[in-house]
Amino acid sequence: MFLLRRDHGIHSLPWYKLAGPKDVSRARDRTRRHWDVMRKRMGGEPFKALQTRLREAGFREFRGEPELFCWHPETGHWFFAETKRKDRLSDAQRRWFHVCREALGDLADLRVYRLVPTLSR
Repeated sequence: MFLLRRDHGIHSLPWYKLAGPKDVSRARDRTRRHWDVMRKRMGGEPFKALQTRLREAGFREFRGEPELFCWHPETGHWFFAETKRKDRLSDAQRRWFHVCREALGDLADLRVYRLVPTLSR
């Protein structure tokens, strides 16, 4: 999150629980605010389509979802980002990515960043 913002001017949200409860009033305030940002950045129809497909596929809360929803405030481009160090994508993450691509088609931009420790001098 920090590196994307510092180095590229990209804003992001963690823990957005896109497949959370249908009754938004039951969602915590932070989750509701995150969904509002995502709707604004993605557009209402793509947001709704992805959320619906994830729920239909049996996802709940944040299971399988990428760590960050990201956007560039100047270009409006948005994407999902997952970070890995040594581990690989889990089965749930691969399924989430698949459902996202099915729901959004060409709008789906899913990125996996490999974190590499820097050597200190």
